[in-house]
Parts: sequence; C-alpha cells; structure tokens
Amino acid sequence: MAAADLFISAITILELKIGTVLIERRDGLHGGRLQAWLIKRVLPKFTRRTPPVA
Repeated sequence: MAAADLFISAITILELKIGTVLIERRDGLHGGRLQAWLIKRVLPKFTRRTPPVA
C-alpha cells in the first residue's frame, strides 16, 4: 500500500496531540520536538486524508 493511500482519523490526531503535550510537561525539549514533528511532518501529509468524526 502506498503512503498516499493511507488515512488518519481525527481521533488519532487528537491522541497524538495530547501525548505530545503530556511529554512536553515532563521534558520541554523532547515534547517540543514531538510537537514540531506532528505539526510540520504528520499533519501536512494527511491534510486531505483525515475523515471527520461523526
């Protein structure tokens, strides 16, 4: 399966965001890096492939 065929749920994005915030509270540097990864690498790749929660 090609990466372009993959989708990510809005719930999974929320779980990733919550996880990065929790890590940032314990370790600001590591949490900041994870948030940057989420915002700069993950979210842009799934902009049009995130089904809404109904």
